[in-house]
Amino acid sequence: MHWESQSGTTQASTAGQNLVGHAARGYSIYLFVRLNRNNGPLTAPFQFLGRGSCTSFSGERPISMVWQLEHPMPAELLEANRVGG
Repeated sequence: MHWESQSGTTQASTAGQNLVGHAARGYSIYLFVRLNRNNGPLTAPFQFLGRGSCTSFSGERPISMVWQLEHPMPAELLEANRVGG
């Protein structure tokens, strides 16, 4: 899964170091996603994808990261977020 950090996060910042070095620091990363910010007048709920581990990262402000999910993403969520055909 591809993800980008907040726009002000650099690799040298504490937050950036916690993300890219999560395994070495003893942190587990749990991923929650949603398709849209709103669901009509309500805030859309998040879906729990489980634990992920960073397989690669690049860039600054934001940091672009690729996460390997511990369990497969549900097919309907994968298809809804598919980019590039």
